[in-house]
Amino acid sequence: MKWLWLTLAVVALFIGRSLWRIIRYLPRARSDMSSLRAEDLARLASECERAFAAKFQVELASKSAEEAVVALDQHLRRRNIWEFFRDRKQPGWRYATVIGSYLGELVRRETGAAWSFPAGQPPVLELQRGEASFMAAPFERVLMHHVKGMDGDLSAWFSTLRVVGRRIQSEGISSETSA
Repeated sequence: MKWLWLTLAVVALFIGRSLWRIIRYLPRARSDMSSLRAEDLARLASECERAFAAKFQVELASKSAEEAVVALDQHLRRRNIWEFFRDRKQPGWRYATVIGSYLGELVRRETGAAWSFPAGQPPVLELQRGEASFMAAPFERVLMHHVKGMDGDLSAWFSTLRVVGRRIQSEGISSETSA
């Protein structure tokens, strides 16, 4: 009976530690990302392409937008993804900054959206034509995908934004979508 309680205590400690890390991790990551500026995003997107080529032997630059997002989706679920995108002195969420920049640049190119920099928040993409608009948060999507996403989530998100963005651009439809 003593071993059962000891095992339960160790499991509870492990779960508590994991939850505590997530609770502390996400606000600190968002705060750090809020300092990004427009000139940083293109540089970080290029860094993502270089990192994927060097670490995973995946040439994102030579892929279509859909194929690139599928590659991101597959690699983002790796438990140790953060190790591939940072030096020792950089924060653990550096992967989300680099991949989020690349993902955001893909969405921007495919939909014609523009970067927006809300105070105290990571950059977001906005597309507005008349009353029709959408807002996309690629950094938040990458963080949440790594924490609790499922395979295919990133691809589905990108496809949805692409369709909505193109419809807004071409028709100026009257709908509002937030991603």
